[in-house]
Amino acid sequence: MFQNFLFGDVTNLLFHNYTLDQKPVKWDATDTGFRAICRTVGIDPDDVNIELTSDGIDLKGSTTVDGEEYSVSYSMPISQSIMSKVENIKYESKNGLTYIYLNLRKEEKKQIPVSKI
Repeated sequence: MFQNFLFGDVTNLLFHNYTLDQKPVKWDATDTGFRAICRTVGIDPDDVNIELTSDGIDLKGSTTVDGEEYSVSYSMPISQSIMSKVENIKYESKNGLTYIYLNLRKEEKKQIPVSKI
């Protein structure tokens, strides 16, 4: 409470990425599928948990440092057309970000027969 009275609000705040509080997840295409870059600032990498749900992925984590709790919890919906192609999901956390990789099955190219009639 005293923070606003004694110290004021932060000014000239700039972020140079897509992981702002208003957009905690950024999706990119990769050679093997898709990658989500998720904000998990203040959360120990060992405390980040990813769960697969019927609608997509849930990310949760909570870490207490010097009596202050840092936590995050949100759901990332994923279309069934993508989920039906997912071979595996892998994730890692480092530097306040969690990277989730949706690796898709490689689609085999169909051989289309061509014949003279």
